[in-house]
Amino acid sequence: MYRVIRKTSEGWVFLCPSCRREVENEPDYRYGGTWKADKGRGGSG
Repeated sequence: MYRVIRKTSEGWVFLCPSCRREVENEPDYRYGGTWKADKGRGGSG
């Protein structure tokens, strides 16, 4: 999953790779990184 902004008024959303490719040429598009499945690895200490 990719974290992107498609429209400024919408804020951040998560999109699959094919959906991200569909919106990456929109004027408000901004890439914000990928969602990682390793969220349960511990934490800060």
